Amino acid sequence: GLTSTMKQLKDGDVLNIVLFSSKASILVENYIQGDSSESDLNKKIASISATDSTNLEAGLKKAYELATKYYDQEKKNRVLMVTDAMANVGSTNPALIAKNIIINNEEGILLSGIGIGFDYDAAFLEELTDAGAGNQFLVATDKDAENIFSTGLLPLLMLAAKDMKVEIVYPSSISHISSAAEQTAATAEELKGVNFSYNAAQYYLERFKTDL
Repeated sequence: GLTSTMKQLKDGDVLNIVLFSSKASILVENYIQGDSSESDLNKKIASISATDSTNLEAGLKKAYELATKYYDQEKKNRVLMVTDAMANVGSTNPALIAKNIIINNEEGILLSGIGIGFDYDAAFLEELTDAGAGNQFLVATDKDAENIFSTGLLPLLMLAAKDMKVEIVYPSSISHISSAAEQTAATAEELKGVNFSYNAAQYYLERFKTDL
């Protein structure tokens, strides 16, 4: 997946890769597309293997340290976390992410997540990506991986709509029973807005009843 992603980079794009298990470590720092050695990058990517535990806190801290170090106001700055989100070491405070999404009153360093496997902790990863003003995406099959890590990745990291809310208006002759939405409220002010990336989709399931 990472190797496929490299093909989507443009000259001048900056890449940092952080690995995290029990602790976090930097695998790649300040790789510049079109300037740095691509063969060296591929060797480092090929060396990655799964080890030990899942310390999301350490991974996020190190990732944001690097993202802040190489922050460029003229570019899109993103942290992309690839994980099953089953944290079993350390703790993760969404405030750690939230303070980085706005820098100098401009869009800062947003967080998106790729959840690996059908049983990844979607609720936990969603809490993090909500704080990071990004989205999360599921990779459960080889086809998912092909789509996400190829031409589909970069558009998904770009915000298409911010703070979006959906209002449903229905006649008084029917009653709303239940919703499969993450959050519902009687007024827009009670809702937290959702950010949408390009090529993202959202489905809503609402149940109503009527005595007519």
